[in-house]
Amino acid sequence: MLKLTKVFEKNAIAYKEKKHRYICNQGGTSSSKTFSILQLLTVIAMKYNKKIDIVGLSVPHLKTGVLNDMPAVLSQFGLNFHELYNKSDKFIEFPSGGTLNFIAFDNLGKAHGGRRDILYLNDSKKLSEKFAQVRNYIYLCNRKPAPWGVSHSG
Repeated sequence: MLKLTKVFEKNAIAYKEKKHRYICNQGGTSSSKTFSILQLLTVIAMKYNKKIDIVGLSVPHLKTGVLNDMPAVLSQFGLNFHELYNKSDKFIEFPSGGTLNFIAFDNLGKAHGGRRDILYLNDSKKLSEKFAQVRNYIYLCNRKPAPWGVSHSG
């Protein structure tokens, strides 16, 4: 059963309005930031042919963060993570053509390499300190980014 939070609703409204280049979530641990953003990105990828990159600092960071949450997110949509997830290439593709790509930005080349419709930086403060040059690509982020972002609290 799909359980949407106020954080999800605020992110969805901000995304639909298309007034903001950046949507940044701030809040404490367990405040549903990551989970709510993953729900929104899943909805977008299921509905539209959008390439969405979900970024962490490293593969272990991805595994303990977003990849740990994805099975629960997908199960809310009646989907099985283990059936959809391509473990070797780290992506999920939906019938719409939309994809969720899980990437570790452990070097600057990866940060500049891909074309994408949406970039989600999980723990963006740590990432933006490491890769300040990728700021033009930030779209959805988690935690307060460097001063170039527009944010709202969940």
